[in-house]
Amino acid sequence: MDEFWYPELVRAGDENQLSSFITSVSGRRITPEHWQWKFQPQMSQKAIVVLARSKANHEIIGHYSGLPCAINYFGKAIAGSLIVDLLTLPQYRRMGICDVLSKCFLEACKDQGLQFVMGFPNEKSLPLHVKKLGFRSAAVLKHYEIEVERVESSLGESEGLCLNHEVPPGYSEFWEAYCSKTISLWKDLEYLRWRYDLNPIRDFIYFCIYRDNLLKAMAVGTFIDETLRLCELMIRHRDIPLGRNLVNAIAAFAKRKRAAKVIFSGTDGTFYDDVLLPNPSSILPMHVLVVRMLKPVPIEDQLMSGHPWAVSLGDFDTLQ
Repeated sequence: MDEFWYPELVRAGDENQLSSFITSVSGRRITPEHWQWKFQPQMSQKAIVVLARSKANHEIIGHYSGLPCAINYFGKAIAGSLIVDLLTLPQYRRMGICDVLSKCFLEACKDQGLQFVMGFPNEKSLPLHVKKLGFRSAAVLKHYEIEVERVESSLGESEGLCLNHEVPPGYSEFWEAYCSKTISLWKDLEYLRWRYDLNPIRDFIYFCIYRDNLLKAMAVGTFIDETLRLCELMIRHRDIPLGRNLVNAIAAFAKRKRAAKVIFSGTDGTFYDDVLLPNPSSILPMHVLVVRMLKPVPIEDQLMSGHPWAVSLGDFDTLQ
């Protein structure tokens, strides 16, 4: 390690300096209050944030952070961390700081008893995570864009689209049924409340379809400029016609709100293709999910190359 800096874990009171650092390096404005919301404990776990500080003045020159999360493995929650930021000041790049911070971060995760680390590294940091840190690719997300002018809603009056601004009634039962059939992030009621209902910078809408008083299909979205961005798209039993109905109804809603398009990024085997591509849309490969197991687990091969993951835009940090 070069002698001009040292690593340490974040401490209470670092929020002001850290939020200023993130804003200056990334261009994303983040307030101390936003930082506290984002990195609050989840599922009895603490966020892990490793800082690089200058020895000369103790200012932050780099940081590596992860949020508490869990992998849902067919209804079983496996505790881990979701990487959200790896940043250094421009004048300190290519000095090996990221390498050291990454290793310190992984050690801190092990010390906390976590079983895995996952993330969506950009093109610059992907080689570091795969070649040097032992991460493996678990899924490649696709990017879908739907032109709302060319979509007609096929949703009947008896199963109309319901809108909510908080987690909808019946979600806990829906999640219990949904999670038992998939590999994904753990997205129980408390997770959605934190991620969307309590989000301090954006307002989100839950788009829902109920049948026989049961929640059958749900999406979560937010308007940015003239675009409705869907963060979640969850359909009970992977019912393709129902998924198409939900997406068409959302597109019709977006059209009434004078949005130009609906976009979504995700992967779930071929399910999202089946639901989204019958609409007039474009598709591009986008974002790689990488995972590193910190403890040997019997299901590692299944997580890495077996059953397809269900991953969506809301799982990573672009809208937070």
